[in-house]
Amino acid sequence: MTEHSQIGPHRTTPSETETQSMGGCLTRVAWMMAAPLTLLILAAVLARGGRGPWSLESIAYLGVVLATLAVRYLDIFRYGGQTKDGAPASKADWRRYLVGFPAVALVGWGAALFLGET
Repeated sequence: MTEHSQIGPHRTTPSETETQSMGGCLTRVAWMMAAPLTLLILAAVLARGGRGPWSLESIAYLGVVLATLAVRYLDIFRYGGQTKDGAPASKADWRRYLVGFPAVALVGWGAALFLGET
């Protein structure tokens, strides 16, 4: 038996035995899936109308945007986050995310508010 094998039909390889920390997994789930889904739901609520830019839903939307930036920062600089291609994320990737994500999110927020007013 090799160093990376187990008893039974399944044999592990070194890449299968590499693990990530729970914090790293949670940060990736948060910024990749939970935050965009939450923003989409809040945008839909805003688009249904009757809520202004200072409503609880708007404040929550902007809070999720800020929290997502913080989580992505942790992902890159604390947990060794990666790019969509699997390469280690760099400061340049962080700067692109810091500018691009809020820009797209604010356009979505503005569109939702506009749709809510019509």
